[in-house]
Amino acid sequence: MKKTALLLISFAAFAASLPAQSQVTENKDVVNLGSGVTANQTTGYKPSVTRLGGDVVEYREYTPELSLSLLGVSAAVGYESEYVFRGEKRSGHAIQPKVEFSYPLYALDLYAGAWYSSPIKGTKMGEANELDAYIGAVYYYRELRVDVGYIYYWYPDSDSYLISGDMEVYGGVSFDTASYLFGINVSPSFYYFYNWTLEQHVFELSLGYAFPVGGWLLDNERFTMPVRVYGGYLTAGKKDDGKNNADAPADSLALLTKVWDSYTDDEKFPAAGGDYETSVDDAPGAFDPSNADNLNFLLTVPTEDASLIDDAASLMHMMNANTFTCGAFHVTSKDDVETVASDLRDAIQSKQWMCGFPDKLVIFTYDQYVVSLYGDEELVNTFRDKFTATYSDSTIAYDEAIL
Repeated sequence: MKKTALLLISFAAFAASLPAQSQVTENKDVVNLGSGVTANQTTGYKPSVTRLGGDVVEYREYTPELSLSLLGVSAAVGYESEYVFRGEKRSGHAIQPKVEFSYPLYALDLYAGAWYSSPIKGTKMGEANELDAYIGAVYYYRELRVDVGYIYYWYPDSDSYLISGDMEVYGGVSFDTASYLFGINVSPSFYYFYNWTLEQHVFELSLGYAFPVGGWLLDNERFTMPVRVYGGYLTAGKKDDGKNNADAPADSLALLTKVWDSYTDDEKFPAAGGDYETSVDDAPGAFDPSNADNLNFLLTVPTEDASLIDDAASLMHMMNANTFTCGAFHVTSKDDVETVASDLRDAIQSKQWMCGFPDKLVIFTYDQYVVSLYGDEELVNTFRDKFTATYSDSTIAYDEAIL
């Protein structure tokens, strides 16, 4: 997979730039480098509390002494209307808290922390929670900043993403340009990330500036508005949208058939597949995606979404469709997968039922496939578990009771 990331602009409105909380030392060589930054004139060392190319929030002078008073703790809570990571949408609305610890040790500034993303349920896709734990070290020499570290990404309720967890190492350099640009620091940086679980290489360049809006509006220079522009390149050797997956199905029928074949005889129920023209017994069957009326009547696909689907298959309980109905749909454009999944969920929840009432629904997304099912809770849960075991890269978009 190769992606070139478009420029992204990150705004942190009126972020407070906290004053230094320096350890008092007897060193007389400490000098002011501008913008409240101090450095040891002999070593050039100016440690700071920071986060992966983020904005510096605190500066400390170097001291070789170990003391709990040097331990830094910071916390923040963010809100994202859409969480996008390296070109991939991970969720809609999400709350994202973070906590970080730091400690200056000799010529290094050590840090460790955790960041969490919790999608707000009720958005179009109920995507996975994500926990990122990281540890690293920063070294400063005059205007140069060198940062290395390790990140572990964990998706605690997943099946929702490619894998339940993956590991990454990174290294980066940045430069303080204030001494060379008339006191203006645009802090250019270059970072390299390697995710060895995905065999993924990421190269990232960025420029930023903290606008002193506090000084302009409030006569208080502690308040700034950081703006940062990113550009990057990504290439990966594994898990490329399912296309490099040897288990990827040839079509919707093959997708359902592989799941049905994983059932034991005792687990199977009286079933039929296909549509009115191509009905089959005791197995999934191909479904004509060009017949919008049949898609709507038998599989609850909104008629306006039929044009987004170019292949389909079905599996239903032979005695009562409300006991179990499953449809698999290949979406022509990957950009429409989320739309089809959301519209299916809304259509099933608002359907007027006859001859029984299904207990729950589950909707998966897998590459360019959307799979919906509803019916008896036990039958639905069994199929859900079989599907996720068969296609571990699939996403459970919805898993909820029918109201």
